[in-house]
Amino acid sequence: MRASLLLLLFALPAAAADPFEGLKRLDRVTVTDKDGDTVRGIVRSILRGRMSLQIEGREGLTGSLVFERKSVRKIEKTGIATEEELKAASEPEAPPPEGLVEPERVASKVEAPPAPPRPVLEAFPTTTWSSSRHDEIALKDAYLRSADEREFLARIGEWTAAVAALNREMRLALIRRFPPGELWNQATFDRLRVLMAVIGRELTAEEKDFVSHFEAWRTAMEETAR
Repeated sequence: MRASLLLLLFALPAAAADPFEGLKRLDRVTVTDKDGDTVRGIVRSILRGRMSLQIEGREGLTGSLVFERKSVRKIEKTGIATEEELKAASEPEAPPPEGLVEPERVASKVEAPPAPPRPVLEAFPTTTWSSSRHDEIALKDAYLRSADEREFLARIGEWTAAVAALNREMRLALIRRFPPGELWNQATFDRLRVLMAVIGRELTAEEKDFVSHFEAWRTAMEETAR
């Protein structure tokens, strides 16, 4: 019977240590809860399995916390405070003297850089915008102009230069496609026109392109000869 009682006693789990044991008011402690969070403060009271702790040393936190015995993993005593220190930790920060109000902190706004302007010929294609249309818009009263029309007036110099560069590139492309020589020249153009208009022979696609773009081809020839 005695052996059975001894075995029973050894089988019983040891009672968990009381984390509040030995603590008293004004003890300065570090409390770690079951979740692993740590708080430093001054003990205000311990009553009925609960500890009231005045928080200190954590920026942005004020007031007190109440810990139940079962929610605490461990408590480390780090010192002893005075009643004056407890009172100072409990009192809210005094407001600034009248007339010395701290300016409100406003987060600086980083403005996004303005979007780059659209490529001028993309914004104003030559199929719908022209020098004559520019003149018509310029005669309108300002309040009657649309946003696109106002932008077109403001960018007319850029638009004109872009159109000139585009036309120049197109003429150079014609020179590369129809290099001047024995095959492509003024005489070839005249002959093809006669074949098409008088004889009625159907021209090839390449010959048709040469005839239809001949004036631009000749202008390109004159420019390259300068």
